[in-house]
Amino acid sequence: MLVPLSPIQYQLVKALLSQRQRWEAELGQVPFLVSVSELQRVAGLRRRKDVKKQLWHANGQLGRQALRAVSVHGYGYALFSLSELQPPVALIGAAVPPGVEAGESG
Repeated sequence: MLVPLSPIQYQLVKALLSQRQRWEAELGQVPFLVSVSELQRVAGLRRRKDVKKQLWHANGQLGRQALRAVSVHGYGYALFSLSELQPPVALIGAAVPPGVEAGESG
């Protein structure tokens, strides 16, 4: 799968994909999500909102492969195929642009 990502986005998505693969291999015996602090560490980001911004932009590219990085109640992120997100749960933080909180109206 080739998806055009920035180096930071690549590091974030790689961490999410690796965790998903570990979770599948261990039959759910390891956490499904990657914490925001771990994502900050692997990508060299200082602020939580930078993780959100980078993954929001990455989701624009991941959609071409029917994948989505989804925020799990602010604790971390997990990688899903779009078919796993029916009905559209995707949108727990995934479709909210950076700087806009869910439920805010513009």
